[in-house]
Amino acid sequence: MRTKGFTLKEFLVAILIMILIIGLLYPAFLITRSRVSEAKCRANLLALWTWYNTKQALGEKVNNTNIRLFLFLHPDGQKMRCPLSGKAYSTLPADGQPFVEGPDYILRKNPHILAYCPWHIHPSAKVTGYNPDGTPIVMGTGSDRWDNPVYLAVYKNGQVKYVDVYQVERRTPSTQR
Repeated sequence: MRTKGFTLKEFLVAILIMILIIGLLYPAFLITRSRVSEAKCRANLLALWTWYNTKQALGEKVNNTNIRLFLFLHPDGQKMRCPLSGKAYSTLPADGQPFVEGPDYILRKNPHILAYCPWHIHPSAKVTGYNPDGTPIVMGTGSDRWDNPVYLAVYKNGQVKYVDVYQVERRTPSTQR
């Protein structure tokens, strides 16, 4: 006659099945968590663009300082931060000055970008490490083979997508100094 309860063998099999199920579901959980974080980041960038577009429609001049103040003093009383890192979004300088000048190219920041999140990089990018401020070091994405990060950004026309923050201008021999 059998007593009530599980045998040791049945208990170990049940534990093993639970471990296998958790092991199979964990990657899906990580992907879902990163997608939710990206969706929140996109919503924050879109809120920034909505504020920027409203100010432009009212005829107010919006400069980099106003954008930074909006990011740090959100109308709801909360600071707008990236949900992944908890840090503020980056804005680009409005002066259009070269960021890096090489012998045959000039690297400028894209003037059409309103702000970008340096912690949300394109999913196909290879992260090789992290800078002291916590931003990832990216080594190219897809067909792009040089060190060119592709971040989640909002354009001044309202598009929120992964874009190249920098523009490369190739110098022709006639324009070289």
